[in-house]
Formats: sequence, C-alpha cells, structure tokens
Amino acid sequence: MRSLRGFTLIEVLMASAIAALFVGLLGATLSATLHADEMIRAHSELDTEGRALLRIIAADVSAAIYPADNMESFLGEDSLKSGMPADSIHLLSASQPLLAGAPPCEVSYIPRERSGRITLVRREAWPADRRITVGGTETEIASSLVALDFRYFDGSAWRDSWSAQSEGYLPVAVRADVRLLPTEGVEPLSFSDVILVLSGGKRETN
Repeated sequence: MRSLRGFTLIEVLMASAIAALFVGLLGATLSATLHADEMIRAHSELDTEGRALLRIIAADVSAAIYPADNMESFLGEDSLKSGMPADSIHLLSASQPLLAGAPPCEVSYIPRERSGRITLVRREAWPADRRITVGGTETEIASSLVALDFRYFDGSAWRDSWSAQSEGYLPVAVRADVRLLPTEGVEPLSFSDVILVLSGGKRETN
C-alpha cells in the first residue's frame, strides 16, 4: 500500500499567502463598495436638502414687498466667513398666510458660525417692524453650509448687495447660489436658482 504524501511547509505557507491576499482583496473591494454606496446616499440626501432649501428661499424672496412708507423692506448684505461667501438677506414677505388686513412678516436668511461649522438659519418676525434684521425667532434649516451667495439684478446689471430704502425699489431678480457639505470626505454640491421678484423693478412716477 502506497503512503499518502502530506503538504510541505513551503506549500502550506504559499497557500496561506494566497488566501490572505484573496481575503485582503475581497475586503478592499467590499470597503470600496460600501464607501461608494455611502457617498451616493450622502449625495442623494444632500441633493434633496439643497433643492428643498432653494424652494423655501424662492417662496419668500419672490413674494417680497415694498411698502409705501419707505421703511427698509429688503436688505441684502455681502459678507465672507472663512474666505467663502456667507451673505445674509432680510426682507418683508407675503409668502406666509396673512390675516385679513395684517402686515407681512419679516424673513431673514443668515449664516451662523457654530461649533466650527456654518449653519443657515431662517429668521421670522410677525408682525413686521422697522428693525428688519433683528427680533423674531430663528430656525436652523441647513447644518452643512459651505457657501451662500446672493446677487441682485436691477434690470441691467447684477449687484453684490441691495438696500430697498436706498434704491427706492426692489431688485428685479435675486440669484441664490448655495454649496452644501454633509460630511468630511464627500464632495460639496452646488445649487443655484434665479428668483423673479414679483414686485421688483422701478416704479413708474406720474
């Protein structure tokens, strides 16, 4: 009867090395797949957040109001935070349901630095008063803000800031550019919209 030949030490070591290499490649592939899936999910959630954010801003800005008493009703402030655009906008808006005969509400969009990151808050004050930049309540609507840039169209050119009290009218349109970043290691997404201001433009004088 022939004796059975066992594996040599070299053969065992080679088999172990090949198995370890295979497990390593499988682990790297699985890790890459999970990372790609996480990035796709993060971008999908971020895309939904960015589009919803622009819809909220557009609803308020498009319904901006210019009162007859020449109070400051629309103020766009150009500013930077950490070298990135971080503009604020304050306005009177009729976008929210109003009681009969009641004045419109104040609405602001303000980037805030909190715990080393920039968040975007929406300020609302009702009824409106002459302090268009203060008062009311603030609600955080974006916690992943990288940049927020507002520009204002006067009918012939785009401007970086706006004061309805100084200009005597509302801008014709507002361009909103937003960049959001959900987590580190994920590419920021940019969102942009040109919002037509329904009551914008110079008033005809008789």
